[in-house]
Amino acid sequence: MRVWRKIESSIVTSERLSAVSDSARWLFTLLLVAQDDEGKYPWTPTMIRSLTVTTKWDSAACESLLSELRVAGVAALNEGFVVLRHGAE
Repeated sequence: MRVWRKIESSIVTSERLSAVSDSARWLFTLLLVAQDDEGKYPWTPTMIRSLTVTTKWDSAACESLLSELRVAGVAALNEGFVVLRHGAE
């Protein structure tokens, strides 16, 4: 796995991301920097807690925020992994 990742500048002007709450956008950002080369992040209780340790979110809040991202079409849950997609659209 690379230790760097190219992020398109259009990610901050995304119409899809503009449709979600600030907290959901923050979760997307955390996922963006933690994902692997295939855009996946393990969605397990331990890995969710590891990702969100600096927030006051519990697992129910994380599930709700992920649901927002899924409805917006910028994330999917696939075989236990969150997969980010379409963030720059």
